[in-house]
Amino acid sequence: LWIIGMIWSDIKRLWYEGLEDFLEESRNQLSFVMNSLYLATFALKEEAHNKFHDFADRKDWDAFHPTLVAEGLFAFANVLSYLRLFFYVYTSSILGPLQISMGRMLQDFGKFLGMFLLVLFSFTIGLTQLYDKGYTPKEQKDCVGIFCEQQSNDTFHSFIGTCFALF
Repeated sequence: LWIIGMIWSDIKRLWYEGLEDFLEESRNQLSFVMNSLYLATFALKEEAHNKFHDFADRKDWDAFHPTLVAEGLFAFANVLSYLRLFFYVYTSSILGPLQISMGRMLQDFGKFLGMFLLVLFSFTIGLTQLYDKGYTPKEQKDCVGIFCEQQSNDTFHSFIGTCFALF
């Protein structure tokens, strides 16, 4: 019943504002996606009720069983419904500025994380190239330096091994 009321509210808002004005606001887009997920949940639950009458255990169900997909969509729609609260926080005299500064801080953190991952990836590729054996396992080479198979440290011979060794 609550979902029907939300859909009716969105339809009225869409009718009065028009499609372009309705879709310009991100809260309307969020509401549209949320209501679509709730409707998809209802449709999948109805499909599961009509199509699957066997009483198998949940652990034996297919990964794309309509009930499982519906429960996943329902959970995601609930998360989106809580995200709508962020649109009301801007009006608070205390939480509004905090939300704005937190958003900008997260943008800066994203930039830092991107640069950090780029440097990490570069060093990992460089160390992998440096310590790579340089030949296929079928070829036999003399045991020379860091390429000697008697060494116990095979850490830097692969990309994943280098990542685990560094961090």
